[in-house]
Amino acid sequence: MTVSLRLLPDRLAVCRLEPGSPLPEWSAGGGFRSVSWTADETSVVCSEANVPAKVRAERGWRAFMVEGPLDFGQTGVLAGIAQPLAAAGISIFSVSTFDTDYVLVRDAAVVEAQRVLAEAENRLVVGATAGAAGRTVPETGEAAGVEGAAVEGAAGPERGAGPEARPDAADSPGAAAALSWIQRWYAGQCDGDWEHDYGVSIENIDNPGWWVKIDLKDTDLEAAPFAEISRPEPESDWLSCRITEGRWEGVGGPHMLGEILAVFGAWAREVSGAG
Repeated sequence: MTVSLRLLPDRLAVCRLEPGSPLPEWSAGGGFRSVSWTADETSVVCSEANVPAKVRAERGWRAFMVEGPLDFGQTGVLAGIAQPLAAAGISIFSVSTFDTDYVLVRDAAVVEAQRVLAEAENRLVVGATAGAAGRTVPETGEAAGVEGAAVEGAAGPERGAGPEARPDAADSPGAAAALSWIQRWYAGQCDGDWEHDYGVSIENIDNPGWWVKIDLKDTDLEAAPFAEISRPEPESDWLSCRITEGRWEGVGGPHMLGEILAVFGAWAREVSGAG
């Protein structure tokens, strides 16, 4: 048994509306959309760009689509994806449809998730993507290095099962892996001189929130381009990252420290070609 993963291009938001709410007009449009009505809530997953600022939502998600269709008796599909991601400290939000499964990770953790999925022993192997028989695979944009990752014969729970996948604003996907990598990167810069003039600092600010400053001068990241991130999201989920005067800076809400570190870690690893 093999299934292939495709990374969808849109940034998504997971929104919570009051129980019994009708399908909002802003959720319409192209791209991925999923709606669930329960007695306790109405949950909408759709393009982040369409979601009004006042709507309660967890923003900044990307979706890996399992190319289907999958048989309802097929086991271990989600487990084969979720287990290596969980081991790397990357949390997920999963959505299942009649034909297939979608696994969402935070945008800041996408690069790390790609690496983890590609390196998962004996289960996920990078290869060519092929459309499943009897189904036309939609063109959803680049697969960014993970297209064709195949899950082979992993045993696990029934389709639709898996570890707890509800998003938590205080849970920063990839934060542990990012912190570990940043520590190694910092140690690699320390040559007896660099650490006396430059370094890494983490401070709290009175917004409230966090301010991470990482000096890039005299490192292999000094001249690397970085696309500035500005997400003025409501409540505690705002985030801003940029390079200024030879220093990478990330600021964000009180629950965003892990994601700030994950943003830097993913960018720095990509630039340096490190794992």
